[in-house]
Amino acid sequence: MLPDSSNYFKAELLQEKERILYMQAPVANITIMIMAFIVLFIFYNRVDFHYLSLWVLFVTLFTGLRMFVWMAHRYKPEMQNTRQWVLTYTAFTGWLGLMFGLCYLFGYQNQDLVVNFSLSLLFFGIISAAGYVLSCHLPIFIVYTYPQALIFAGVQFAHQTLSHSLIGISILLYMIMLTLFTRNAYRQFYTTVKLQFDNENLIDELNQEVQQRELIIRRRTSELVKSNIELKRTEEQLKRNELSLHHLAHHDTLTELPNRLLLIDRLNQSIKKAERADMGLALMFIDVDNFKEINDSLGHSVGDELLQAVAERLNGSIRKED
Repeated sequence: MLPDSSNYFKAELLQEKERILYMQAPVANITIMIMAFIVLFIFYNRVDFHYLSLWVLFVTLFTGLRMFVWMAHRYKPEMQNTRQWVLTYTAFTGWLGLMFGLCYLFGYQNQDLVVNFSLSLLFFGIISAAGYVLSCHLPIFIVYTYPQALIFAGVQFAHQTLSHSLIGISILLYMIMLTLFTRNAYRQFYTTVKLQFDNENLIDELNQEVQQRELIIRRRTSELVKSNIELKRTEEQLKRNELSLHHLAHHDTLTELPNRLLLIDRLNQSIKKAERADMGLALMFIDVDNFKEINDSLGHSVGDELLQAVAERLNGSIRKED
């Protein structure tokens, strides 16, 4: 891949990441708000309400900021370039992940089974969904899920019991597996975008080649048309020249009357025709009396005019085929 093509692909990949992240933003943020209020409802009488309400407030704040960014992106996309939009959404998503991570602190030194079960369900539900939804951009997956996993695992290890330590280890192992899954999903996403980009480039190249070939064909067609026109003109000129040469060979240049060569040819044809038809043949001889005296006394130009006048009268007195 050429350097310019590589840069174009990176820009195309970043645009696709931006499109997917902001396309999923409304549903993701509404889901987060619903989950936050479900936590508020379940934990209402089971944890410190001041900390709980403060946590819901911050979750609502960062969710609202993400929705604000989504609306700005939708209605005023020119405010930032593609990279800035992705970074902005990643930053607020990272803060939101940290807020959810702080939620798991409610499980520290808390023996309520409902609280611990709800936190586990919340963690695995959020993390699993993030592995799919955020797989198009690995940095946003990391800043959103790793704080939650580390805090939740740290809370388990803080209990300093074997069972909780095993849960903490399980959380870390699960995060490793989920990270590998997300990485594979990102590779599939990358491959799909790369294939689409290559196909578009191939189509563009084919279109350009087709256009070039069409241009060559049009140019050559135009050249052939011009050549045909020129050949036709040359052919017509040759025909005219041939007719002119034939006329000059068989006619007198002064009077335009048939000359001796044409007379002999036509006389031979008439003799053969008369012989075949067993008919007679007459030959009329016309002469101009005293032409030499006119030519000598009045000049050759007057003699030429006289011959032309005689020729004109002859042509007017006989049929065209004669």
